[in-house]
Amino acid sequence: MAHPDCRHSHDLGAALQLTHGDFHHGNLFFNAGRVSAVIDWEQTALLPRAYEAIRAATYMFDLQRDPTVAFLSSWLQVTGASADELTEGAMAFSVVRDHWVWPLEEVYLSGNDRARRYIPAAPYEPFSLLRAEIQMGL
Repeated sequence: MAHPDCRHSHDLGAALQLTHGDFHHGNLFFNAGRVSAVIDWEQTALLPRAYEAIRAATYMFDLQRDPTVAFLSSWLQVTGASADELTEGAMAFSVVRDHWVWPLEEVYLSGNDRARRYIPAAPYEPFSLLRAEIQMGL
């Protein structure tokens, strides 16, 4: 968090709405090819709607450029959102992601070794830098 590019707050200019906070394919139930239920609502918050798209893409594709760009391009097209709205969501997500210490607390304070998989093996890089690479492809 001491990295000079790590943002510690974000003034949300985008409209806020109730978001799931952990929306991804693993929290969806399907029936006959359609979503029939959404589970795991413990991270619900008022955030820009694009926060959810950025977080889902990050979780599902681990920031692999091609699938992330394809997903976010489709999200922009389907929702009619602007590139500025997507940037707002990404900025909000970067503050949350860069300060997410849950896996560290779970592993080192609570002895929950199952959370170790959420601790990156790579050196820390602020999400804002990773986001810039992805958005260049949009």
